[in-house]
Amino acid sequence: PLSPSQWPQFDSWFWPAATVIAIFLLAPGFVGATLDYDGTLLTAAVLALAGISIVLFRDPPKSALAVAIALIAIRIYPTGEYHIVTLRSFFGVHKIYDTDNGRFRILKHGSTIHGAQIVADQNGEPVGGRPKPITYYHDRSAITQAIWSVRARKEGPLRVAVIGLGSGTLACRMEPGETWRFFEIDPTVVKIARNPAHFTFLSSCAPNLPIVLGDARLTFAHEPDRAYDLVIVDAYSSDAIPVHLATAEAMALYKSKLAPHGVVLMHISNRHLELKSVVEGIADANGLKTWIWSSDTEEPDDRNYLFASDVAIVAEDIDDIGGLKWNKMWVLTPPDPAARTWTDDYSNIAGALWRRYVW
Repeated sequence: PLSPSQWPQFDSWFWPAATVIAIFLLAPGFVGATLDYDGTLLTAAVLALAGISIVLFRDPPKSALAVAIALIAIRIYPTGEYHIVTLRSFFGVHKIYDTDNGRFRILKHGSTIHGAQIVADQNGEPVGGRPKPITYYHDRSAITQAIWSVRARKEGPLRVAVIGLGSGTLACRMEPGETWRFFEIDPTVVKIARNPAHFTFLSSCAPNLPIVLGDARLTFAHEPDRAYDLVIVDAYSSDAIPVHLATAEAMALYKSKLAPHGVVLMHISNRHLELKSVVEGIADANGLKTWIWSSDTEEPDDRNYLFASDVAIVAEDIDDIGGLKWNKMWVLTPPDPAARTWTDDYSNIAGALWRRYVW
């Protein structure tokens, strides 16, 4: 290994380079601009550069300058998070905050956004009244399409079970006369969704909405059979999934609660795992067919929290999904013979991870 005396010498260009870097990092922030990077990533990057500088230069003035630039950059660039409320439960850390422009309120679990609401318009004026669903439930989203299609096919009010509450956004997809029932395992999530100081989806759209607290594999089993036109499973996140809600036995439970011509809608967006094959397998094990909507078919608007999604709709017959059968974006997909069906006794997270990044 090279001794410090043999390391490359930076004296000839250090100060000009430091000046350019400082201008690049600091000038936009002083005029109110932001870099288009995640705040955590920017923090990690500038601190890493500062640490490398300390090791390489062994020169107090140069090291001090590198650290100063790093700390000032972190201080003057907004992270996009304001008025932060942090709540902890057995199931993790929930963070509620307003974006730096004041337009959106966000619910984040770990590193995953589980809800967002528009709280101010583009002029900064507060937005009142019935909140508009965004994130994965906006008007063009696959989940909303499926709800509308099943409602039109039935030609009447729906009976809906939703596994997973989040900020309560889906409550604003209810129509008068419909019966919706939510199932949520985390009592902290229920408190967040019911508190209008945080989010107003429930208080504005369905203040008396029944929420069943507990593990849905247990609580949903107590629901009457053949009761629901639509079962929405939306309890996954981009970081992890409750495997017991994605097995052949779980799908058998959902199927048993479906009314004639009812369907199961599963939100399977995931940052790390390929879950399409999982749903296809557990549906086929129960004599059901699967139609997949891929996020690749959407044009998301992440700045306005209109996200793309991967969604599966599961039914016995093509007519059960209503007008979606004419939509070429919903693709009927048979189970992959190479992917073993998940059961309560078998699941393969490593396989789902492999398929996500390799297939």
